Amino acid sequence: MEAKKQINSSEYYQLIKRIRHWLSWITSRLLTRDIRPASSQHPWRIIWAGRVMVRVVYLKPESRRGHGIDNGCRRDRLRYAHARRRTRDAPAAHHALRTPGLDSLALAALIQQPHSLTLFYRGETGPMSRKILIYGGTGGIGSAISRQLQSQGDEVFLVGRDAGKADSLAAMDRVHFISGDVTSEGVFDRVMKEVGPELNGLVYAVGSINLGSLRRLGAADFARDFQLNATGAALAVKAALTPMKKGGEGAAIVLFSSVAAIQGFSMHASVSMAKGAVSGLTLALAAELAPRIRVNAIAPSLTRTPLAEQLLSNDEAVAALAAQHPLKRLGLPEDIARLAVFLLSRESSWVSGQIISADGGRSSLQTSR
Repeated sequence: MEAKKQINSSEYYQLIKRIRHWLSWITSRLLTRDIRPASSQHPWRIIWAGRVMVRVVYLKPESRRGHGIDNGCRRDRLRYAHARRRTRDAPAAHHALRTPGLDSLALAALIQQPHSLTLFYRGETGPMSRKILIYGGTGGIGSAISRQLQSQGDEVFLVGRDAGKADSLAAMDRVHFISGDVTSEGVFDRVMKEVGPELNGLVYAVGSINLGSLRRLGAADFARDFQLNATGAALAVKAALTPMKKGGEGAAIVLFSSVAAIQGFSMHASVSMAKGAVSGLTLALAAELAPRIRVNAIAPSLTRTPLAEQLLSNDEAVAALAAQHPLKRLGLPEDIARLAVFLLSRESSWVSGQIISADGGRSSLQTSR
């Protein structure tokens, strides 16, 4: 009678290791088979991080148990990421995960398996879970803000009048376009119905450059500039209040004032009055909505956008206007966008009620050169 083969402890652990390896591989294949399911208990999506495919599942608060994460963080939104390595180099795979959409999330645990990485992340309103609404989203500054937000994993809703300008933006993942004119009746309520019941951030990047002497400006000019810049901003915030309160902690609003509301310029009576009202509105709303919602404003100087193209029609005009700034150049949409993204983020959680100048030093500096 043939004797049964005895398995020693070393062979036993090798067998267990192989079983774990194949189970991990099969699980990874099943998890990453579909990029986006039509329906799922928990919404998720696949993103590529270097050589690593990361499956991110957005868990509801009641789903915390059983995922091995500190349940003491009661208000935290938990995100579970499953990453499948393409190589056996764990440090290299972990390094590849350091992307804008992931690096600001706090790493709670890392469990390494033969051919997979299982990552647990936690955070209150991490960049991958935020929903941001941008009025004037197809303009120079609004579109720059949307690109930066999208690149870090935010879901962005753009509101603008020209759908043609939004084609390239709306083609990006997690970017949506809503056609609307902020001077139209009922536009803000309609926009919020499309955005949904929760919102984490609001940007009102709508503006005008209506220059002229006081003798030339009429009541219609003042009324239109005021409605477009100040009244529109107030109504946009009003319509978004309930969704922003439901969005949880960290909600933020960014409005746009102007250097012309800080320093006096000839031929700027209408726009200075309207943008000055935005500055006052910022302070009032910051006080009224604290501590749940932060409100700040950016006061840029002349920036290279389609709105300003009539003032920048030739090189001589550009050089003359740039020379009026201590930093000797005009602003770029990306300059303003970086500040706006910061004000929307958790990194600015102790900043509210501020009108921040981004103007190349024009409003506060005098140089002898």
